[in-house]
This record gives sequence, structure tokens and C-alpha cells, in this order.
Amino acid sequence: MDKNVLQSLSPAEFRALASQYLLLMPDVLFFECLKADATIRSRCFGALPDGDKPIRLAHHVGYHLQYELTHGTPLGRPDAHLIDWGYRFHEILRGEDPLPADVAAQIDRESAEHEARVREYVEHIRLLVQRIDEVCSEHGVKRPEAAQMIRAGLADLATVREYLGGSRDPSGNVWLPPVETLGPDSAIVVHFQVTHALALKRALDQGHEFDSDASVERMTPMLARDLFDADYLILGVLQGGLATRELRLRRIFRWLRPEGDLWPSDARP
Repeated sequence: MDKNVLQSLSPAEFRALASQYLLLMPDVLFFECLKADATIRSRCFGALPDGDKPIRLAHHVGYHLQYELTHGTPLGRPDAHLIDWGYRFHEILRGEDPLPADVAAQIDRESAEHEARVREYVEHIRLLVQRIDEVCSEHGVKRPEAAQMIRAGLADLATVREYLGGSRDPSGNVWLPPVETLGPDSAIVVHFQVTHALALKRALDQGHEFDSDASVERMTPMLARDLFDADYLILGVLQGGLATRELRLRRIFRWLRPEGDLWPSDARP
């Protein structure tokens, strides 16, 4: 589930949902709750039960990617490889008192590291802006049609494999497993599809705003949010289930996992 869902639940609603589904907290959810303002942080942790293991913890996206790069095979669904150790959240997280100074400083450091990833994401978007323009020129279509043509390729496993097959590390060496072994449940494939889908949406919506460094600076918080959303989506697609009310995320999830479970079920995909 994402933060917006967790912060909207009362303790009773959380318990009811947990009676129907195995609810997972990946690192991105924990960090977003922790870095939120005191009122939102209190709502998030206040929705969880008291005591040990109030929600099951899932490995982060990087763990899935590293496992697949090391072993040449996907780790599998997040719920099949949960982080299994005893823990409980500190009571201070349920209140609105300031966090200890050392914790707040660590959150600030990690937030800055997260925002540093935006630069790479912006370059990704800029390449897709160029690609949209190229498709418009090559096929005589408007930008939305060009983006749709690119998007169709992201859903085609053969196209994704072809692209990934050309990937090299900084030394020019092949670093991925053989592309013919990469299936729809590969974390590498899903990571590629999700990050490209989010970047493509930005390239279409904001387009040449990304030519301006001042515009990029203004959009940095929004783009940093995209990177959090990517982690939710990747893990949700790998799991085959996602709890979110954000239409953009629901649409990408449904596009990649048409048979998957979306919650709430009565919201638009």
C-alpha cells in the first residue's frame, strides 16, 4: 500500500483490510511516513496495531534487482520473501512531538540523497521528450499519439528485451542476465517498464519545460515523488496487488497487470 492509503485509514479500517489481504510495508512506505509532517506521520503510524509486527515488512526494489543480477533469476513475489524479524514502532511515531534530532538529521540526509536521483530521472525524461518529437516527425502524428506508440513498446516483452540487450556497464561490459531469460515477472523488466512509463508521462505532460533548469528546479519535489511512486508500482506489479487511490498509478498498474488486484476495487483504474 502507498502512504496516501495508510494515512486515510482508521485503526478499525486497517484491521478490516488486513483481514482480507496480507498488507506489506516496503521501505518506501516507512520512509515516506517517517518524513511526513507530524500530523500525517501520526495518522500513518496511528492506523497500525500496537505491539510487535503491526504490518509485514517487504524487501525494497534494490534488493529484488540485486538478487536477480546475482542469481540470474527473479526473487519472486514480495510476499514470498518477507523480512522476518521481530520489531515494533516507537510510540513517539504515533504522536506529533518532534522526532529526536539525530533521527531528523538522518531523514534529512536520506531525503537529500533521494532528491539527488532526480537528476538522472530528468535526463531520462529529456531523452523521451526528444523521442516523442522524433516519432512525431517520422510518422506525422501529434505528441499524444507518438507517446502512445512508445508506450505500446514498453508493454511488448520482445521490445523490452531488445532494449535491455544493448545495456552495458560503464566499462562496456554486459551486466544483465541473458535477455531471453527475462520474463514479465523479472524485477529488471518491471523496473524498466515502470520507470519509462512514469518518465514518458512527464515527457508528454511537461515536454519542453525540461529544457529549462529553472523549471526543473521548480518541479524537483514533484519528480522526487515520482521516484517514490516508481518503487510502490514496481513492488505492486511484482506482487500482483497494489493499494492506491492515485489514478496515474492505478492506470500503470492495470496496464502492466490487467489481472492484478487493485484496492479500492470501486475506484477508476
